[in-house]
Amino acid sequence: NAQIVNKAEANEIQDQIKQAVTELSPRQQQVFILRYYQNLPLREIGEMMGLQIGTIKSHLFNALRNLRQLLADYVQV
Repeated sequence: NAQIVNKAEANEIQDQIKQAVTELSPRQQQVFILRYYQNLPLREIGEMMGLQIGTIKSHLFNALRNLRQLLADYVQV
């Protein structure tokens, strides 16, 4: 069944992303998880972490860049 295959592939991709996130710096991990797993707005992340929104954006940019590099061989990002 194609639906089962697609779900299995999606689960595998999610596992690869979770593994790659563990290879980010602790600050990049925290910002990435708060933004993309917990869907928090940048302002709230900044308040929680005591950082300016620009700093949060910088950490997100670097986290996404690093994830693209880590996942480049696995998926086209």
